Amino acid sequence: MLESKAETSRIQKLHECCILDTPPESNFDDIVGLAALICDTPFALITLVDSDREWFKAKKGIAASEQPRACGFGTQTLLHPDVLVVPHVEHDSRFAANPLVVSEPNIRFYAGSPILVPSGEALGALCVFDVVQRELSVNQLEALKILARQVGTALERRHKETCRSDIPEKPTAQPLPAGLGRQDTARNSEHFNGSILDTLSKQYCVLDDAANILKVSRPWLEFDRAYAGDKASLQPGQNYLALLEAGLTNDRGGKAFAEGISSVLNGTLSDFSLEYPYCTGSGQLWFTGKVILFPDQNLARVIVIHDNISEHKQLEDRLRQAVESAPNAIVMVNESGTIVMVNAQTEASFGYARTELIGQMVEMLVPERFRGGHIGFRRAYLADPVSRPMGAGRDLYGLRKDGTEFPVEIGLGLIDDDNGVIVLSSIVDITERQSAHDKLKQALKEKEMLLKEVYHRVKNNLQVVSSLINLQAGNVTRPETADLLKQSADRIKAMALLHEKLYQSKDLTRIDFNEYIRSLADHLLFGYGAYSDKLKLNMKIDNVFLDVDTAIPCGLIINELLSNAIKYAFPGDRCGEIGIAFTFTQEQGEYILIMSDNGIGLPSEMDFKKSSSLGLQLVDTLTNQLMGQMSLDRTNGSTFTLRFTKTC
Repeated sequence: MLESKAETSRIQKLHECCILDTPPESNFDDIVGLAALICDTPFALITLVDSDREWFKAKKGIAASEQPRACGFGTQTLLHPDVLVVPHVEHDSRFAANPLVVSEPNIRFYAGSPILVPSGEALGALCVFDVVQRELSVNQLEALKILARQVGTALERRHKETCRSDIPEKPTAQPLPAGLGRQDTARNSEHFNGSILDTLSKQYCVLDDAANILKVSRPWLEFDRAYAGDKASLQPGQNYLALLEAGLTNDRGGKAFAEGISSVLNGTLSDFSLEYPYCTGSGQLWFTGKVILFPDQNLARVIVIHDNISEHKQLEDRLRQAVESAPNAIVMVNESGTIVMVNAQTEASFGYARTELIGQMVEMLVPERFRGGHIGFRRAYLADPVSRPMGAGRDLYGLRKDGTEFPVEIGLGLIDDDNGVIVLSSIVDITERQSAHDKLKQALKEKEMLLKEVYHRVKNNLQVVSSLINLQAGNVTRPETADLLKQSADRIKAMALLHEKLYQSKDLTRIDFNEYIRSLADHLLFGYGAYSDKLKLNMKIDNVFLDVDTAIPCGLIINELLSNAIKYAFPGDRCGEIGIAFTFTQEQGEYILIMSDNGIGLPSEMDFKKSSSLGLQLVDTLTNQLMGQMSLDRTNGSTFTLRFTKTC
């Protein structure tokens, strides 16, 4: 558990950010979407750890908005300086009661990086989840840390803005002009209006038609005092363009910005904007310089504004680093289908330099025969944009610069901000995977053919042996010997028939036992034609499939019991019925074979398990091989019941 003093300080810092229970924000949503895309997971979120809960600031694929802290992922992540990876969440006691684990979506994999603000406190975690066990690459883990740092920077910025708004810097009080009351001052006094503007954080100055400075904001002057060094501060009455030409140009947008000011002043442009760097002794800042017309042209001509966008640039650079470090090819496309950004893996996969891709239509990466359809799919996606795999159920291909095609998997994500919709595509070259799959498929096909050939040859050999025995039985004069040879031939025929069914089957690991029993019964009735004319065979057989190791002993048991019933249950001209039932109970996983006849039955003194009959001895041995139980009911003939369980 976190130390109480440090925990109190951490929670205080979180509350000072004033971010808990706030509406969704695109910058945080984009980070979560990018984390899920880079790590190739269906779920991701930014969780902030409060005193008794974890609240989700941004989320992807998760319906809940918060969870109890006691079993939360973020709470455990705070205790780790690096990324916390839990490959088997369901077996981890720390998350045994987590609602995301024990119920939908049934999380099984977790990885999270702590969100640290510059002052050192860990306020939460950037997390990715999956419903299957998996691993993240080194690059994916590094990207997760980069994105977590980006979240920490955004929270620190919010903290500073909150503190600044809570304790506004008051302007130096100035005496009111004589003879004016407060209401008259609020409406009419230039002094009052200037004081109000001075409380704002914008760096701005107001120019007249000749570019003379009418007003300079206090934030501008304070910035110059902090960073401009020996350069003199701006003063009302000075000519701004002249100051730029005298040396301010290099700091404030260069010649291009000076020309933009002139264009707005002379009416060529209605407004102008330019991003530029500002070098300081401790590093580089970024600004957006803007020139807009003053609302009341009778009072002034233009306003020059310099917005500090350094933190935005840092976030943008970190986003770019995260995309660049992704192990997959990343292609970012705007609403018109134009490529706006790619990473190094895209260059490696497609063979283009990024300068050849930026500004081009994304269809240049699609084979010619698919381009027409791709445009339609792209427009349909923009009509209903959601993060998802692309082309479900279809084979997708990319087109390299040299004209060769390669199979791909593509995940689609969405970045929606003030600049419009950007579709982010994560592209994986699956050439090696597909080649391995094809080789495995071919190997399985070859093994299947080999196995079928083995079954076929075994069946042929068994039939040859059965035929030889039958031939030998025909040359034997003693009926008892001939009968023993015929029984042996029938047993071999039962096994040969089973191998024949396997050879004909589409699934070489299982045999359709319904079809097998019927074929075996037909063979035995045909073989004992003298007996079969007076018998009626009733069969009730489920659609049961058995593996070879189970089917052989089970088939031999049926052969023995059915042969005995045909030959001995109905002596003389006695007619009767023989029943075969074979079922499988799903609940107990138990097979039940029932062989019955309404004939004379076995002698009451005979114990079938200790019989001297080779056939019944074989039945007992095969029952033990199946690890089953055989019982005999002597009521109204004989009913043998075999029970055995399904083995894995």
